[in-house]
Amino acid sequence: MRGKRYRIGIDVGLNSVGLAAVEVSDENSPVRLLNAQSVIHDGGVDPQKNKEAITRKNMSGVARRTRRMRRRKRERLHKLDMLLGKFGYPVIEPESLDKPFEEWHVRAELATRYIEDDELRRESISIALRHMARHRGWRNPYRQVDSLISDNPYSKQYGELKEKAKAYNDDATAAEEESTPA
Repeated sequence: MRGKRYRIGIDVGLNSVGLAAVEVSDENSPVRLLNAQSVIHDGGVDPQKNKEAITRKNMSGVARRTRRMRRRKRERLHKLDMLLGKFGYPVIEPESLDKPFEEWHVRAELATRYIEDDELRRESISIALRHMARHRGWRNPYRQVDSLISDNPYSKQYGELKEKAKAYNDDATAAEEESTPA
């Protein structure tokens, strides 16, 4: 007894897979349809983001990068706290600060003047460093990105700083030329 001769066809589409089994004669002509089936799927598109056609893989990638970013930030802040403690700086939590924007005021004070009181200076440095570590990479959302890369004339302060650096470099080069070789 001889078995049936048949052919199997598979059609893989973006949102479905079609399967068919066809009985064929000895001349390979179709005789009858044995089975046909269609499996419809969502094509890997996240159901919540179907209109934007964002895939599950893409969404899980975003979630994975967010988890990693948060974990690395937490680890980075923990390492900073350990270093501050190791070098004798107090670790001051932002919630313990009284005034709004106090961290910004502390940073401005550190940048503009020398703080005489050693304990207050250490506290201020700790507050400023922890604030910078928490808010690194921040960019003002109200400014266009193009303004960051456009050619702008140098400020007056930058020109003065550049002149001082050039004068310092010229003095260092002259001192180097006057010195005797070893």
